[in-house]
Amino acid sequence: MDYLVLVNQLHAMPEDWYEDLKTDRFINTAGEEVEIESRTFHAYTELKKELKEKGIEIDADSGLRSMELQQQIMDDFTKEFGAGYAAKTVAPAGYSEHQTGLAVDLYPIIDGQNVMSNAELLKHPELWVVIHACLAGHGFILRYPEGKEHITGYGYEPWHVRFIGDPAEAGFIMAEGLTLEEYLLGRQQPDVMSVPGVSALYSREEQQEMSVLIKCSFASRAGIRLQQIRYKGDEAVRQLSVPGYQSLAVFAAEYITAGSCESEDFLLGYSPYGWEIISQE
Repeated sequence: MDYLVLVNQLHAMPEDWYEDLKTDRFINTAGEEVEIESRTFHAYTELKKELKEKGIEIDADSGLRSMELQQQIMDDFTKEFGAGYAAKTVAPAGYSEHQTGLAVDLYPIIDGQNVMSNAELLKHPELWVVIHACLAGHGFILRYPEGKEHITGYGYEPWHVRFIGDPAEAGFIMAEGLTLEEYLLGRQQPDVMSVPGVSALYSREEQQEMSVLIKCSFASRAGIRLQQIRYKGDEAVRQLSVPGYQSLAVFAAEYITAGSCESEDFLLGYSPYGWEIISQE
């Protein structure tokens, strides 16, 4: 079993992955069955035990997903929320780390209540600090750290942890603030500068949210080093109107490819399901 297998927007699941995969199943506190690769499951139970000693109770609500289940999730999200929302939320079948059985989505249990929605999970940063500090000792890493969206392709997910097997390797990755991609390539990529603009339409927080979407889109583009994302100002959308979107915004992304500096504009729109990239040029 290759516990350092890389599955992301550019690297598909190995075709022979399931030939040697052994798993364990359990029922979580929400009454759902969760399946995890066997060694990952053992490490998870040890992590859970350590955290309980620190006064934090956790469980898991997502582990191994089959190819069929991942496709079904994508289809369901597309049908209910539209293709734009599905694309920024769900990995395509064959490119989801959950299909390895090595990824686990954690959730805390606070005052006897399961805290499971993404929005609620983000409201407890103090818990995640303690949880993340315990990961490496059990061979886990935080898979999608904040600020690395242009590398991982996903926004910050404090709940999504990944088993890589060796606590020493996990400790190095966590201590250096690396993604799995950076560790395996032996090269840390520079941070991307997000430049907010003066706006009567959007706060800095809203502009940051839109910048993250653009950063994620670059993770699937090989050979490009994203450098800066800049809000182009309210005037850029004064005369624009796109059906289905309540608000619009334009950003410029500057990057290096094949030794030259390039720039692209991204048009984003706000729908009932949040911000989406409408087009780029």
